[in-house]
Amino acid sequence: MPHLFESLTLRDVTLPNRIAHELRQKADGEPNLVLLGPSRMSGKPLKTKWTLWALIGHGAYTMRWTWFTFLTVALLLVSPVTPCWADLEGGLRAYEHHDYQAAFEEFRHLAEHGDSIAQLMLGYMYVGGEGIAQQYAEAAQWFHEAADQGNSVAQVNLGYMYAQGQGVRQDDAEAAHWFHEAADQGNDRAQFNLGLMYAQGHGVPQNFTKAKHWYWMAADRGNVSAQVNLALLYAKGQEVPQDYAEAIRWFHQAASKRNATAQAYLGVMYAKGHGVPQDYREAEQWLRLAADQGNATAQINLGLMYVRGQGLPKNYREAERWFRLAADQGDATAQANLGLLYANGYGLPRDYVQAYVWFSRAGARGHTEALELRSVVASKMTPPQIAGAEKLANESRAKK
Repeated sequence: MPHLFESLTLRDVTLPNRIAHELRQKADGEPNLVLLGPSRMSGKPLKTKWTLWALIGHGAYTMRWTWFTFLTVALLLVSPVTPCWADLEGGLRAYEHHDYQAAFEEFRHLAEHGDSIAQLMLGYMYVGGEGIAQQYAEAAQWFHEAADQGNSVAQVNLGYMYAQGQGVRQDDAEAAHWFHEAADQGNDRAQFNLGLMYAQGHGVPQNFTKAKHWYWMAADRGNVSAQVNLALLYAKGQEVPQDYAEAIRWFHQAASKRNATAQAYLGVMYAKGHGVPQDYREAEQWLRLAADQGNATAQINLGLMYVRGQGLPKNYREAERWFRLAADQGDATAQANLGLLYANGYGLPRDYVQAYVWFSRAGARGHTEALELRSVVASKMTPPQIAGAEKLANESRAKK
């Protein structure tokens, strides 16, 4: 019999950041439904056993640029380093109104006279090619000028460029150095990035205790990405004592800021009873919040709860709807689950052709158990049906 169970890993944490470019946590997946074991299909419906949620794995990370705005610049200006505040304000206003040529001229003059904010802004303009040709080497040079003066935002950006090898040679150790400089000044983005580098062993020896320290520093300052990753360290006990109560606390903080990943994790932990009394109603509420934001993992888990009737009435049609939303995002587990629903005729007419198509889609994304189930379904189909299903599966892959 095929067995379905829930596994929990971390997928990409994508949060808006209007201050600095930062490393981002990307994971192998979020809590998702995994299909295990081939089954021999008889004339009876394909029976399934649905079980839930086990914490596993820690993902790799990725990075991205974000953009600096006038409002953010204004917050960073504690004390001008030159008497030319009016010129700097004019440059910032011109930048905000997309008059990049005027902004560039103001910033260039001030930057050459040592103004770290102007140097920072020149770096951004060279990164974005705003009014000038995009030049990462020039951007890195101006970030370096500002970073040498202790500008923490420039230090984070320079660290990012070293981590990416943009405008400078790729050097994780140099990236970690600049993140550390900014982190020591209390920059939560830098603290989060440094935590990631310690967790991954990039540029520094892998050390989850130090990763936890820097995540905690950033999380305490309200950095949502750090709150999620800190919660994960506690949940999994990665070289730190496992503490579900602390994991719940930090997931709650991130979830209250509408972070869908944290909401999905909370739903899983309430369903499993990790750190809190098992409460399917509470689990359903958090999963729905995440699912409504398009979180594929939450959509799968919500579908699973409809299949099991946990916290809400059993409803295969609703399960199919949520599985399909996740499947349309390319989630292999959701695609495999749709295949099972079609194969069994749960909530919709039994359709071996559609089951074959969805198992094929899941298999194309590396879901090997789905391919085994496709073989079981194929044994119940005629050659013309198989040919038609192959055509549909190939057409869907071509659209991708």
